[in-house]
Amino acid sequence: LRDPHDQLALSLLAPEQISLFYVAQRNVHAGARAIVENAAASYRASGAPAANANYLASLMGQVHANQALSLLASELEQVILAQLRNVLLRQQQAFLAHQVRLQ
Repeated sequence: LRDPHDQLALSLLAPEQISLFYVAQRNVHAGARAIVENAAASYRASGAPAANANYLASLMGQVHANQALSLLASELEQVILAQLRNVLLRQQQAFLAHQVRLQ
């Protein structure tokens, strides 16, 4: 990642968390492909022309993937925000402890 904001966000996550979200994203794409294949077969079985069936199935897969990835991104955002709050809280506590020692 080249974006420093992305680098900071990922640095707040444990390797297991990054791996979990990567696997979840990969599973979303696999699920979308399965939806496309099943929907296309279903549309063709109902008599729809192959081109129309494939196009409609592709749209269904895209909608599914976009919705699922949006939910996944929202969850990832919440995890990163929680981690950031913890970092800030620890920094605040360290600052206050340092101030007490100076007095």
